[in-house]
Amino acid sequence: MAPATLSKTATILSRAQDRINIGVAASAAVAVLLCMVLGTADVLAARLLNRPLAGTIEATAMLVVLMVFGPLALIQREKSHIRVELVYELLGDRGRAILDVVASALGIVFFVLIGWYGWQNALSSVAIAEAAAGLVRFPIYPAKLILALAVSVLVLQLIRDLWESLRKAVSRSA
Repeated sequence: MAPATLSKTATILSRAQDRINIGVAASAAVAVLLCMVLGTADVLAARLLNRPLAGTIEATAMLVVLMVFGPLALIQREKSHIRVELVYELLGDRGRAILDVVASALGIVFFVLIGWYGWQNALSSVAIAEAAAGLVRFPIYPAKLILALAVSVLVLQLIRDLWESLRKAVSRSA
């Protein structure tokens, strides 16, 4: 593949990754809104009608998975994770890039393991149509699929960050 074609392909993939990151994070924001509406409706129903909404706890638990794991890839892309910059700020561009390579590589290993286990667990949950026992038989497998998907998107972002950091670490201008 010619360098120009490779660069154009990388740009297209990068834009697609950005759109996926934003879409998953936006769905997490919708989950926050749904939790607020559901929680408010449950409290009002319990107080005014003396009858709380069935399945509220289960639905909220599923939405929390999306709220926690959904925005991780976008947060990673924006470099908004908390990090201790005591040593990081003392290094030059190449040293920072090397630390970013190490951090991205460790993140990939960690989240690939979570994703691998998450996909196994999610697919087995789908196969048995796993549901929570309670007043409402609430399906559990969507939350497991959300976790596996969100972690997979994060791994793709970490691979992208690793590539960018490697390029910076080996560049002559660093």
